[in-house]
Amino acid sequence: MKISIKILVIFSILLSVKVLSSEIGKSLPVREIFIENRGQWPDEVKFLTKNNGIDAWFVERGVVYDFYKIKKQNEIEYNNGELSKRSKNSQRRHGHVVRMNFISSGKESPPKWITEETNKLDTYYNYFLGNDPTKWVGHVPLYKTIRTEEIYHNIYARYYYDEEGLRYDLILEPGANADDVQITFEGSDDVTVSEIGELEIRTSLGRVLHKKLLAYQEISRRKKEMPCRFIKRENGEIGFKTSWEDKSRPLVIDPLIYSTFIGGSSNDGGDELNYDDNVAVDGTGNVVISGWTRSSDFPTMTGAYDQSFNGE
Repeated sequence: MKISIKILVIFSILLSVKVLSSEIGKSLPVREIFIENRGQWPDEVKFLTKNNGIDAWFVERGVVYDFYKIKKQNEIEYNNGELSKRSKNSQRRHGHVVRMNFISSGKESPPKWITEETNKLDTYYNYFLGNDPTKWVGHVPLYKTIRTEEIYHNIYARYYYDEEGLRYDLILEPGANADDVQITFEGSDDVTVSEIGELEIRTSLGRVLHKKLLAYQEISRRKKEMPCRFIKRENGEIGFKTSWEDKSRPLVIDPLIYSTFIGGSSNDGGDELNYDDNVAVDGTGNVVISGWTRSSDFPTMTGAYDQSFNGE
């Protein structure tokens, strides 16, 4: 029997929920997917992906990265000036928001993030936002990859996951010029390019690297590597220095996004994950999960932040 999956989070926004399979006791983490915005977030947001301390919000001219750590902490209570042994269940989210902008494209309208039906998953999300049913959003589609329309002449971007994590490609079609690529990182403490051509973004949490930079062309059905490195221009914008062997074929530039700090995503639960109480199957075979979530909202400001979640 095919089971469609619906996620129910009471009076809040979905963050990072585990979807249970029909096998009792087996949980499948819902990660490495791109969630389309169907009205559950501000209009500026087109897609969201979440993985290991990174919320990546895809907007019209780039990506807003929310890098974060979540730490459990005990809050000691005082009773009439004396210490109490009882402590509250508390968590702190410390993060840093960096906005990656593709700039100076020369287009009158910003490029669109688009999907392909072949990358669409059977699973979907339902969002129950507060107690006003008119704000609830159902059947939100999920995708394995997303890409832009042309952001520079004959150049578009594609985001996806592999076994190493979140990656993006810049795909240069014949006739494109790599010098057209101009990227800024708003909100970072500093942006540098290492001696080996890797991009280093410094934040209050640690370093975020765009590393293992690879550029290649498919020639005779084989990926042939091309020299490529990040460059930092005098105005602070980031670009690429690369070369083509065959200008009649596309060139793919492929960095890996990697952080030197370890994040966390323990933001959700349901009665200490007591699945007997929080998971049910309705009359049509849909799996329904209830509980609480400390979901993140789309960040409107860049830079460091510190949030504490106290109590239940």
